[in-house]
Amino acid sequence: MDSFLAKHLERNYSNVHTDTAKLLDLKLVEKNAEGLLRVPWEEIQIRVSVGGAKAA
Repeated sequence: MDSFLAKHLERNYSNVHTDTAKLLDLKLVEKNAEGLLRVPWEEIQIRVSVGGAKAA
């Protein structure tokens, strides 16, 4: 699967494999019964707090 994804994205296989493994570990993607990657989300919201940061 990573090979197909790497070709489709025009990216290096090794990098795609590393990225997908990390995303699987973080439960941001999952594999279905056929072993295909799927995203179980319709939307992801990211909030970053920079409280306490001082301007230069």
